[in-house]
Amino acid sequence: MAERLLPFGYDIAMVGPRWYAAQASASGYRPFAPLELDAHGRPQPAADRFPSAMEGLGFAPLASRVHRLGLRFGVHLMRGIPCQAVGRGLSIAGSQWGCDEIANPDSTCAWNTDMCGIKLDHPGAFDWYRAWLTQLAACGVDAVTVDDLASPNGQAGEVALIRCAIDAIGRPIELTLSSSAASRYQSRPSQPRV
Repeated sequence: MAERLLPFGYDIAMVGPRWYAAQASASGYRPFAPLELDAHGRPQPAADRFPSAMEGLGFAPLASRVHRLGLRFGVHLMRGIPCQAVGRGLSIAGSQWGCDEIANPDSTCAWNTDMCGIKLDHPGAFDWYRAWLTQLAACGVDAVTVDDLASPNGQAGEVALIRCAIDAIGRPIELTLSSSAASRYQSRPSQPRV
């Protein structure tokens, strides 16, 4: 990528979906697959696919290598919070809230069972995104693309919440939406509030 695409402006090496699912397959999503999570429910790179992430190193070794090539490093995220973190009653890092307290089980992705939605008006929702993005930033993540915001459950409020969490961590991280989500928000004209 550094050799052939960087000269044309493509400067982000992005890890695709389900990097936190062990034994993931390119042939499709495995519903309710076990996820690699830390003690606070934050997704971690699956060691069977990212051996450099073993021993709690996360994406730091991979991001460092990508940076040495003159590229930025990014990861794909699904909106919300891991359903398995909710089911285990894990606490949100640096917060008084638990994963189960901010979860909205009625707001799930139709095609991926990994995550459930969050209650956007709950103070712990910001804490969740800040904790997750802080960990990713510490590993050298420069960009995130967030998926499932184009569903009927997705909303501009969650995009704003994610942006605020990124701004709060003090490291510049580029935020993009999956292409379907981006086109939804760009094609919809602004509506005045009534």
